[in-house]
Amino acid sequence: YKALDLPLELFAREPGVQFAQRADTERAFRNVLGYRLYRDQKRGWRITSPNLEQCGLLKIEYPSLMELCQSEEHWQGTHATLTGASPATRERISRALLDYLRRELAIDVDYLTTEFFERLQQQSSQRLREPWAIDEQERAEIASAVFPRGRRPHDRQFYTYLSGRSGFGIYLGRPTTLPEFDRSASNLRLVDKDSIIQNLFSVLANAGYVVRVVEPSDDEDDQPGYQLSASAMQWQMADGTVAFHDPIRVPNPPQEGGRTNDFFVNFYRTVAGELRGLEAREHTAQVPYQESGFARCVSQSLLHRRHVRPRQQLPAACRLRQSGQRGTRQRLRIAAGTASQHRHRRRPLYTRHRRRQRTEDHRQLLHTNVADQLPARFG
Repeated sequence: YKALDLPLELFAREPGVQFAQRADTERAFRNVLGYRLYRDQKRGWRITSPNLEQCGLLKIEYPSLMELCQSEEHWQGTHATLTGASPATRERISRALLDYLRRELAIDVDYLTTEFFERLQQQSSQRLREPWAIDEQERAEIASAVFPRGRRPHDRQFYTYLSGRSGFGIYLGRPTTLPEFDRSASNLRLVDKDSIIQNLFSVLANAGYVVRVVEPSDDEDDQPGYQLSASAMQWQMADGTVAFHDPIRVPNPPQEGGRTNDFFVNFYRTVAGELRGLEAREHTAQVPYQESGFARCVSQSLLHRRHVRPRQQLPAACRLRQSGQRGTRQRLRIAAGTASQHRHRRRPLYTRHRRRQRTEDHRQLLHTNVADQLPARFG
């Protein structure tokens, strides 16, 4: 909140609010930021908007994890592969498991509960302006729970299940994951992987890195559900040179580490702060004509290229947008209704236009008429 340093009028629904109402507004804004930060931890494909961890600007550490892995007494009674593993190997697979829980949003924190999200929706709608307020139609990201066993027919789809057949189980079966294990005698069986996963959860739970949130049923083969403790996460700023590496899905990373996107690293560091106060919309029809000269600039550019007179050669949708005399909904209906008619009407002219330019380059002949495409672009 302090790092953003946003003026009150950029996020407050009532910019002139004071006293207790101002404190409530700032509290609502901080709660929205906290929810967004934890929701951003979820694993997913982010091409156009990578999160800070993908850009190498954020690193999540787990304090004293190496000390736990060096303590032999905590690993007594576990599977032989964990007992005989080096502290570095234990730390590596424990970190991979904690990162897996974090990126599956299996985090024990109030921000990811249903009750908090409902309060946040009501609080933000009363105190914050768009786009900071949580929309009523927004789907809540609720914390999941991870069970160290396979999925059963009647299990809830909302939970995550981690067994020897899962991606983490395949990760344990790689020769580079447990190098101290003697594979010349035998390989890791499925039951061995299940036992290793259950032992990892037990050790991490005893040390306070994960918590039991769902108790097992009366079935003797059932296992409890776990979540990563939010207090075990340490948020650190990174330099933006090495991206996050997921050893479960990327077994062979580059020696120098994963590359980051230089554009987004620079954008998040410098440009993002200079764009405070600017708003973007998903479509040009959502931007009022008085607030943007985009339609006017495009229309003037097309008129210059086509050498046509305004309000006579342009389609009806463009003339309505230039005039700005009709409502947005009516403009959209007329634009949708005239777009297809205009294309069919202009096609013979476009055909004759191509015949008159047979001597031009073939690529120029394939250029589409920008005036014909204008209704589709603005529609």
